[in-house]
Amino acid sequence: MSAKDLNSKTSNEDVINSILENLVDENLEIYVPSKELENAVNDEVFYVSYTASYYTKTNEAFKYGNTLANKENSKINTDPIVVEIDDDFIEVNKVYLIKPIDECDIQFQKAAKVSGCAGTGGGGNPPDPIEEGPKLLKYNVNHTTIEDKDILSTRLGWFRVRGTSWMGFGGSHQKLAIHRGSPDGKITVSGSQVIPEAKAYTVANFKVTRRTVRKENWRKVNVEFDDDWSLSENEQAITVFTKHNLKGEAETELSVKTSYKVVNGELTPTTEPTVSSKVTTKESAAKFREKRALSRRQVLATIIGLGVTGKTLYDEDDDVDYNVKVAGKFEYVLKHYYTDID
Repeated sequence: MSAKDLNSKTSNEDVINSILENLVDENLEIYVPSKELENAVNDEVFYVSYTASYYTKTNEAFKYGNTLANKENSKINTDPIVVEIDDDFIEVNKVYLIKPIDECDIQFQKAAKVSGCAGTGGGGNPPDPIEEGPKLLKYNVNHTTIEDKDILSTRLGWFRVRGTSWMGFGGSHQKLAIHRGSPDGKITVSGSQVIPEAKAYTVANFKVTRRTVRKENWRKVNVEFDDDWSLSENEQAITVFTKHNLKGEAETELSVKTSYKVVNGELTPTTEPTVSSKVTTKESAAKFREKRALSRRQVLATIIGLGVTGKTLYDEDDDVDYNVKVAGKFEYVLKHYYTDID
C-alpha cells in the first residue's frame, strides 16, 4: 500500500482497515508493541512502520496526524511524515508494525509443534515430574549402567597439597588454578569418521595458607567439576597450575577421548573410546604443575576404597571412605551424583 493510498482515507480506523485488507493474503500481521495502546485508535498521532529483513535497531516510519482541521465537518488531515524511530520509541508511542507472522504465534493458535518455540511439548502440557532427584553415589559402579539419557554430575569435594615445594620463597599462601579438558565440543561427521572438538574449562581457583600446605591438611570445597558427565565424554583430563607473581602465562596440552560412533548415519554414544582429540589449557602468571587423564570408567569404578592410589579420605557428613585421586602433590576427592531419567 502506498502513502498515496493512505492519504485518501478519511479516518484512522479506515487507514487501519485498509492496511489489514492488504495483508490478508501475505501472511503478514500488524503488531502493536505497546499493548496498552493497541485499541486506542483515536489518538492524535500514530505511526506505521515495518520490521526490516535485516538486523537493525532503527527504522523508518510514517507519522500520521489526526488533528481536526474543521470540527464542524470533521475534515481530517492524514498527510504522513517520514521519521526515524527506535526500539525505545515503540514502547511508549502508538506504532503499528507490519511484520511476517511468527511461526511460534501460529503454533499457539493452531496447537502445532514448531521447532525452537517454547512450550511445544505435549500439546502445552508440562512434563511428568522426575520421581527422585540426584542421588549421591556412595559405592563403586560400572559406568555403562549410567546411560546417556541419565545425568551424572561430578563435584570436586576435597583437596590438599602435600608440602610447600610448589610455593615460592617466603610465600604465605598456595594459590592453585584447576582446569579440565573435555571432548564435549562440536562433533563433525565425515562419512563414518567422527571428529570431536575438545574444550577447556576452569574448575576452580583455590587459595590456602602456607601452614595448611605444610601440615598437608584437607580442605572441603565442593565445587562443580562436570555438571553432566555424558557417556560420550569417555576420558577427560585434569590439570593443575600454581599461581605466582610472574609475567606471561603457562600452558599445557591435554589429550581427551570421545566415545561416539556412527550408526545408520547418526551419532550414537558408545561405552568404549573411539577418537582422541587435544586441547590446550592456559593460565596467566602461573606455573604448570601436573595433568592426569580421568576416564569415566575408572573414576566411577573407584568412588570408594583404596583403588590404585591406596588412599582414602573419610567424609563424616556422607559417612563414606572416598578414594583419593592424585595429580603430583595435588590430591583430591571426586563426588558423583546420579539422576535417573526414565
